[in-house]
Amino acid sequence: MTVSAPTWVHHSDLLLRRGIALGLRRAGYPIVGGSRHLQPRPNTAAARLLLFEARAESLPRALALADGTDLVLVGLARIVVHATFKSMKGLTITYTSTKGTYSATWIGVRHYRLSGTIAGRRLTGTIRTHQSADGKTYAAHGSGKLGGRAVRIGGGGPTTLKSATLILT
Repeated sequence: MTVSAPTWVHHSDLLLRRGIALGLRRAGYPIVGGSRHLQPRPNTAAARLLLFEARAESLPRALALADGTDLVLVGLARIVVHATFKSMKGLTITYTSTKGTYSATWIGVRHYRLSGTIAGRRLTGTIRTHQSADGKTYAAHGSGKLGGRAVRIGGGGPTTLKSATLILT
């Protein structure tokens, strides 16, 4: 069975974006466009599927593009960690997931230091957060290291802090 949903491919790496588009085209997906940082703006009237680089800055924009449309979003990320609250001690909150455990320690206004083990590798880094307009969720962005590799860190969760999602790219 060949799926042929018209597809828009978003990725900041030109070679990767073209490679993804070529593979999808060979699999029967018509490619209706491509972008970097969602510029140019994806044509939501022509596309039914948006493959996008899941980063802190692109996730809200992709969700806004899909709002009120039939557009299906597929986030491309190296590692996505869906974690749940484990404990809180002092200024440190700890989360656990099937991929590992990490802690976020408050180091300043909306600024946190991350440490833990994800997918068997040591995670270190810092994130800054901001609350959504409705006050129900927050978004995070920052950078760090996973093992010996530099990573961008994005994500967010509800302001209740009962869960959190990290996106490591």
